[in-house]
Amino acid sequence: MNFQPSSLFNHNLKWELLNEKPSSDFKTLQLYVFSNKKKEFQFKTLIKTGSRILKQCKNNKIKYLDVKNCVLKKIHHYQNGDGIQITSGNFQFEFYGQITEWFEQLKLHCIQVDFLNNYNIGNLIGKGTYGKVYKAIQKQNKSEYAVKTFDKSNLQKQIEIDAILREIDILRIVQHPRVIKLLETYESETHIFVVYELLKGGELKQLMNEKKLNQDQCVSIIYKIIDALAYIHSKGIIHRDLKPENLIFRYAQNIEDIVIADFGLADFYRKDGQYLFARCGTAGYLAPELIMNKIYDYKVDVYSVGIVFYMLINGGKSPFEKIDYATQLQQNMLSNIDLKKLTITNDCQDLLSKMIDSNPQSRITSQQAKIHLLFHKQHEKIELSTARLPKSLTISLIDTPKIQSIQSSRQKKQSFVQISQSAKNSPIEIKKIQGQQNFSNAKQKQQQ
Repeated sequence: MNFQPSSLFNHNLKWELLNEKPSSDFKTLQLYVFSNKKKEFQFKTLIKTGSRILKQCKNNKIKYLDVKNCVLKKIHHYQNGDGIQITSGNFQFEFYGQITEWFEQLKLHCIQVDFLNNYNIGNLIGKGTYGKVYKAIQKQNKSEYAVKTFDKSNLQKQIEIDAILREIDILRIVQHPRVIKLLETYESETHIFVVYELLKGGELKQLMNEKKLNQDQCVSIIYKIIDALAYIHSKGIIHRDLKPENLIFRYAQNIEDIVIADFGLADFYRKDGQYLFARCGTAGYLAPELIMNKIYDYKVDVYSVGIVFYMLINGGKSPFEKIDYATQLQQNMLSNIDLKKLTITNDCQDLLSKMIDSNPQSRITSQQAKIHLLFHKQHEKIELSTARLPKSLTISLIDTPKIQSIQSSRQKKQSFVQISQSAKNSPIEIKKIQGQQNFSNAKQKQQQ
């Protein structure tokens, strides 16, 4: 029997006393708030900061609602106009006024139920272990997006649900121009829909295979990646699957508008090494300490980006031979990489050697890499390029990676390699998802 909870986003919503000072990054609104106690509307000042809504009580104390993962809905009142309704279980909170900006901001933190009222599902463009990725058209503005869908009946274990929720939580936190943008999340009775920006420029892997880059271009691209990585690390997050397939160009017009994508293996850093998945990633890009099952930190990402840097300079060729999985993993663990055969400047070689150092104690951090002398000399050259990517580079996959454990070289069935199936149209799957429209409508009527 499949494990299929009614909702993956259970949340106990209630007003709680705020013990710390409110964040300086907040929005204040005068709104009509419906009082469940007095059964009337009251004109109040509310403050929103992130996923929290704050109010001041009569005793001057401040209480807050953390609306993360609560059901969000836009409503209308014949006297008060447009409003927002936030629901969790039997708790319901609604307010009316100039709510357009707040609604757009709360979509990042909350869950909506009317996906098929807002989007038309297009072709299947990616497929992973847990979910599938479709192109979707927003009905109102006709813009294109990528939507990752998860069939809840396929989630057999709680750890699989936790992995999906972790990815959503992380992408709500990382707001950076070179990190893929999560826009909103929906849930039906049977599916989860996670809406992302649609990256149209193609994968870095495709570019390396089709176009020879000079050193200045390589340095410029890698600086953008390191800058984004330093930001991710500053938020206490490790990516753990950085590779050319997960480094994607936003637009074809600009080879340096590169974005870090696919946070399916990302996690919050833990000093004790107790992660949801401790030993994960892709062979050929793994830091040696991760392969050897040692406790690791953010520097595993620096090593991975170092391998990407090497491949950029070396025409897309990996420093490790791909004879078979066991050989590649063994070479990756030993990390005996000869940089002398590369035609690069001394500064470039210095940075690269520090990024792919097999000893994590002496390996450079992302913050240190960002301010390396190589980039100081390149600052005048790291201007946005107008060079176009090859026409053959099309939309890249936003996959849910296949998570597998490292085994000994004899157990070749298990692999770090992430499996991504070819994109194909899937009218049966689209029809299955569209069949949940009745559930969305019924759930909305029940809340009205």
